[in-house]
Amino acid sequence: MNIKEMLTQDILKALRNDSLDVAILVTPLNESEVEEIPLFYEELFLYLNKNQVNKIQNPISPEILKGERIWLLSEGHCFRNQMMNLCKIGKNNSLPGFDFESGSLETLRKIVDTEGGMTVLPELGTDQISESQLRQIGHGKHYREISLVYTRNFAKKKLIKVLEEELKKSVPSSMHSAENGEIVEWK
Repeated sequence: MNIKEMLTQDILKALRNDSLDVAILVTPLNESEVEEIPLFYEELFLYLNKNQVNKIQNPISPEILKGERIWLLSEGHCFRNQMMNLCKIGKNNSLPGFDFESGSLETLRKIVDTEGGMTVLPELGTDQISESQLRQIGHGKHYREISLVYTRNFAKKKLIKVLEEELKKSVPSSMHSAENGEIVEWK
């Protein structure tokens, strides 16, 4: 087994040319030649610098975020697109305050802590964070769907099923459903 981190488009290309058997990706992909098995649904939160905690209500309206300093992942990361979709910022808009990009959520969190501003974090990235620094964006819960993906011609279906079962065991059962919430598109 070989495990490595790749950008979504590179993963899809590797799946299509059979240099990769299976991947874990944010979905839905809406790609006809790719099978998706949802594994879990991760809630998304706005992460604030500790100096902003008393200034920003929970939940926060996406409209309020338009002029704020929001730190983003680099171009090519599907979570970057989800951040922009969730915060209601179009790809072609000028992005006031969007002046730094990183390839790591941990780096973004540290930048928020030292430089101010805010970023979006997935639920599994919030375990060491004070709840007072987290805000829901808009009303209701927003999720990203995480799925096991493979091409339709992948023959090892039993291996896929075992992998699916093991991965589902690794997250809390409360994350196996997106009830009472909305899945944020990444494209």
